[in-house]
Amino acid sequence: KAFKKYNEYHRFGPNTDGTGGALQDIENVYETTEETISEYVQMDWDSELAGKRFRGNIGLRGYQTDTHSTGWIQGDSYAYLGTTDVEGSYSGVLPALNTVLELAPDLLVRFSATKNLNRPGLGSMAAEGSAFQDSDSGEITASRGNPNLKPYKDTTLDLAVEYYFGEVGLLSASVFQKKITNYIGSQTLENVPFSQTGVPFTTIPGATADTIVSEFSMPINVEGSNRLTGVELAAQTQFSFLPAPFDNIGAVANYTYVDAEEALTGVSKTSYNATLYYETSRWGVRGSLSHRARWYSGVNDSVMSASTRGFEGGTYIDAAAFFNIADGLQLSLDAINLTNQEDTQFWGQNRYLYNQNQSGATYMVGLSYKF
Repeated sequence: KAFKKYNEYHRFGPNTDGTGGALQDIENVYETTEETISEYVQMDWDSELAGKRFRGNIGLRGYQTDTHSTGWIQGDSYAYLGTTDVEGSYSGVLPALNTVLELAPDLLVRFSATKNLNRPGLGSMAAEGSAFQDSDSGEITASRGNPNLKPYKDTTLDLAVEYYFGEVGLLSASVFQKKITNYIGSQTLENVPFSQTGVPFTTIPGATADTIVSEFSMPINVEGSNRLTGVELAAQTQFSFLPAPFDNIGAVANYTYVDAEEALTGVSKTSYNATLYYETSRWGVRGSLSHRARWYSGVNDSVMSASTRGFEGGTYIDAAAFFNIADGLQLSLDAINLTNQEDTQFWGQNRYLYNQNQSGATYMVGLSYKF
């Protein structure tokens, strides 16, 4: 494995004099493998129900997944303290039902009932850990991945009505309900003994198993289940009924509302997007607005506590344009975050200001040729 040679290669890097030096950034050096065997069976149908076309499919998918993670343990002053290996496995069966009832050629009713598997990212399963001690306060912080993470599952019911009109016109409304188990969240614990972190206390000189770690974080599977219900609305059209040149104007918009029994990391209660564009075969321009409400990036056991982390909501405005110079040759312009929206991070039950930054607007010019 190439990364296992990192230590050997680093010994002969600049300013190490072949003595080994201090290993830098090995906290993010790891190897995680995931092998999955799956099989499925599916039946499709296309028939009638109450004189209306009724089509869909039903199926089952089985899976068996084996995981293996190897990572390096990093201590204070970037000291390399060895590797750790963890293996795991999980298996199951996922059923799915999808149906479409055509009330009219342009009016559809869709219903689905599915059980889904959402695997954790390979990075969050990394078998690596690190601990550092602040030279001024003496406080110790530690973190590690979680090779024992299981995928989270959701059982989803979805009912939607869709109306199609014109060449690209669509109006749709849907309601959905999800029951989520084993949800993957970020856990932050405060003032815990080293022995409870899973990171060797030898990473900090002079520390013992009872030494207090001020802040310890790791990804976890949140116990229990969480049910969320939501509504999605969407619309898109091109105003082709208007006289030229206004018939090249179009719009796309969507809105989502989610009501969860308990807070979920990464989920906003409301979000919406809207785009207005003008396009011809030669050139085009569009402006987009995207908004999401407050969301949580770290929740301790789905309970609002002093260790809760999150971001306040924000609205972002982007713009883009293109011009076809010649056959296959296109000039493109992109502007991202035109209003320089602030990213505000909070912590604790009372949402105290934790961090605030502005990344500024980004402008890009591109030239592409297709052949």
